[in-house]
Amino acid sequence: MPATERSPLLAHRDNDADNNDINENSPLLSNGTAQDAADHDAHDEPTPSITSTKSSRKSRWPSIIAMFTLAVLVGVVIVLGFLVPPAVKTYAENAAVIEPTGLSLESITQDGIRARIQANFRLDGSRVADENAQRIGRIATSIMRKIETLETKLAIYVPHYGNAMLGSAMLPPISLDLVDGHNTVIDFVADLNPGDAEALRSIVNDWLDGKLDYIKVTGKTALSLKTGFLPLGTHDVVESMVFEASQVPALPEYKIQRLDFHDVPIGDGGKEGVGANITVTVPNDYPVSLTVPSLGFDILVSNCDKSQPLIKVATAVSDVIHVEANSNITADATGLVRKIPDSLIRVCPETDMSPLDLFMKRYLRGETARVFVQSNIEASDLPAWVGDFVKNITVPIAFPGRSVDGLIRNMTLKDVDFKLPSPFAGPDDPDSNPRVSGTVEVLAALPEGFDLDVDVQRLRATADLFYKSKKFGMLDLGKWQDAKSEKVVSDIDILKITASVVDIPVEITDSDVFSDVLQKMLFGGQEVTLDVSALVDAQIDTAVGNLIVREVPAKGNVPLKRPSSRW
Repeated sequence: MPATERSPLLAHRDNDADNNDINENSPLLSNGTAQDAADHDAHDEPTPSITSTKSSRKSRWPSIIAMFTLAVLVGVVIVLGFLVPPAVKTYAENAAVIEPTGLSLESITQDGIRARIQANFRLDGSRVADENAQRIGRIATSIMRKIETLETKLAIYVPHYGNAMLGSAMLPPISLDLVDGHNTVIDFVADLNPGDAEALRSIVNDWLDGKLDYIKVTGKTALSLKTGFLPLGTHDVVESMVFEASQVPALPEYKIQRLDFHDVPIGDGGKEGVGANITVTVPNDYPVSLTVPSLGFDILVSNCDKSQPLIKVATAVSDVIHVEANSNITADATGLVRKIPDSLIRVCPETDMSPLDLFMKRYLRGETARVFVQSNIEASDLPAWVGDFVKNITVPIAFPGRSVDGLIRNMTLKDVDFKLPSPFAGPDDPDSNPRVSGTVEVLAALPEGFDLDVDVQRLRATADLFYKSKKFGMLDLGKWQDAKSEKVVSDIDILKITASVVDIPVEITDSDVFSDVLQKMLFGGQEVTLDVSALVDAQIDTAVGNLIVREVPAKGNVPLKRPSSRW
């Protein structure tokens, strides 16, 4: 039967004209004697057999073409594998373009993270500056067209941290189109397993402390490759990358959208604490999607000295956070202060301020204060490996302050009894200063979102006195004065604070202006109104204990009648 295109690559010749039959034990290419005999037999055959012989010879062409093609492919593999790997490597390293399009967290497992990774891959030969590498690379990749990897384990190490392993991942088989300009859509799910938790913590802490100038990471894998049906072997691949500090992402900027304080019951017996609700938005400029489970945190503030441990003031729990790619993240959390720690209100050495005073001073001036956040594993729904990683990591958070300018709407001294100084007192005698008695009344507007039952127990202040915008004295209210407070019903929450003061000395700093005040009082026949500018301290009783708010600016007036003749 004549051979056709479907004949085997090495066609079998049947020769019934003689006894030299070719069997399975015969060589694929017969020797010269056998060939001559076959030719001799062919000449002895009748003419019709010539057509059969020509057809048989014609049927050899598919086999010859296949053998030639196979030889060419083997030659190409030899050339690519042994003669031009530097050029192809240069081409691949410079022409490769990987564009991440999505990274989503499928689930958090007991051993790590299952993530879905999406990207676009292509080779762009125009990115290769070396013309020889560009030309050879394009030829090689156009011949190979595709390359495939088998399942591969990738491990990441950090040489400068004891060569600790950061983590590993099992990557599924991936097929890449190597033709210049052709795009390959990569979409796979991989299991990412964490490595040395201590090394991870060290890196994060160095980054948070500003000590991370750069980080070098090394990836190691045994990569098994093939192109089509040709295996290209298994290759040990070790690649390192160095990221400078400027390339490492910083903590994203965030905005506090809402911060409310309110009293909350805790436990039995009517005991209360201070609760807080906070909503924060964070920009997400990356194609990353994930769902963050509820997390527990401890909130801390600085101690008197940096060498002293931070002071825990509250706990917080976040809601489940849904992160969408390239979209702002909104996070809600609730916090609870059970009690004001003694260390928070204890006066620091060589100062008259406590850690709480130092924090509130910055906060109430509208400056950015700092709080510190640590993970609370017991309050989080996370696997043990996450707890091993995040423990002992402390993240500083900028806490934007609220200016208290305008917090005190008015401060006045009512029912004033003004006493003249004694004419017999010496210059350093306390009786050499005039004195005032009366009732200090302060109207304070409670900040927005401040829904706490507070009671102002004591007041003190340093106040400057002015007459026609000229300062002439200081009212010495440096000692604590007993006070009481009550809420006033109005469009906004107003706290009315009153305190009775008796014989408060006035230190005269400009006698000429003070003389004008006395003449107006004694001979003007009408009431004199002085302006007052003060910094007020208040001791406040809250559900979690007493705290002191310091140096709240206040402005008001002091109406004076004819002075008392007594001194």
